[in-house]
Order: sequence, then structure tokens, then C-alpha cells
Amino acid sequence: MTPSLTNRRLEFLSLAIILVYASHAIPAYLVYGNIFGSHDDIIEQAIGQFNWYQVISLIFSMLLVAHDPAGYGVRIGRARETWKRLVLLCAIPIVLTAIVYPRLESRPFHGAPAAIWLISPLAQDLLFAGYFFEKFRKLFPGHLSARLPFERCIFVTAFFFALWHTPGFAANLGWYIWFQLVYTFFGACLVGLIRQWTGSLLYITVVHMIVNYIAVKY
Repeated sequence: MTPSLTNRRLEFLSLAIILVYASHAIPAYLVYGNIFGSHDDIIEQAIGQFNWYQVISLIFSMLLVAHDPAGYGVRIGRARETWKRLVLLCAIPIVLTAIVYPRLESRPFHGAPAAIWLISPLAQDLLFAGYFFEKFRKLFPGHLSARLPFERCIFVTAFFFALWHTPGFAANLGWYIWFQLVYTFFGACLVGLIRQWTGSLLYITVVHMIVNYIAVKY
């Protein structure tokens, strides 16, 4: 690894941390007047009102990919060539969520507004499966190993997607936030293959919307 690549990695990893938390802080500041709002229940603030918060998050992500949407995965991609694997990968997180989520003792997103499944998934996927994925693909090229189909950038992107959910600790969600960090990381690794194989984030977003819909309705 050259010093130049190391420096570029460190620079962008630092920027990625800033962008992850800015994607929370900027909408929260604009909607609630400060980063954390004025109520005790932060989760209720974030999802309990109709969702200018989510709209601003979407705008934030759209601005990051606006100069090259197709390059960041806003396209149909190679669905025909990979449709069998695509269907399987799309089905796995949906089926697992439908089985597991209704059985959880704590379901903090139950009854949340429609923007949680209609707007938030696209905002998150533009940022992670779109912007971050392409940036990390250049900085962490190649596959994890010859035996595994995963590109290295999938795991780095999945780590930051899980990191995006850490503000939930401020809401005292207890064990649920640890559970959420685990399933968001491994779920992002799984659907990252969809991005890798098709070159598109749109299929991930459809899955993400359905998964969030299940979390809201059940």
C-alpha cells in the first residue's frame, strides 16, 4: 500500500464519519432547532412528527450524488444478467424481517409515519449504497478473498451504515440498538452484493422500503 493511498483512505474515512453524523445533525437542527431537539424521547422526535426531517435527509443525500447519479447507482443496472441471484438476495432480508421483527419484545418503529419506509430508505441508500459505495470501491479495491464474492468496499460501507444508527443510543433503546447495529451491518453486507452485481442501488432501496414497512406495520 502506497503512502498516497493510505493518506487518501484516512482523509475520506474522516470525511465519511463527518457525513454520517451530519446527515443526522443538519436535518435535526433545521427541523427541531438544535441537534437533539427539545423533548426527552429522541426517537419520538425523529419519527413521531411528519417528516421534514426525512425530507431534508433525502435532499442531503441527493446533493452528494447529483453530479453523477448513474455513476452512484441511480440506474437500472445489470438486472437481467443477475436476476436469479437478485431475486434471492432481495427475498432474504424481507423474509427474515417478516419472521423475526413481529416477535421482538421491543419494536420502537411500530406505528411510525410513512416517511420511515417511503423516504428514509432512499435517503440512506443514496448516501451509503450510492455515494459511499463508489468512493470506498476506489479506495478499497478488489475482493475480500478469492473464495468470497464480496468486494472489500461492501464491508466498509456496511460498517458506516451501522455507524449511522448509533445515535439510537441517546434514546435509551437498550438491547434493541445493539440488535439493530448487528442486523444493519450484516444486512448491508448482504444487499451490498446486489449493488456489486447490478451496479444499481434501486433494488436495495425497494428491499429497504419493504423491510421498513414491516417494521412500521407489525
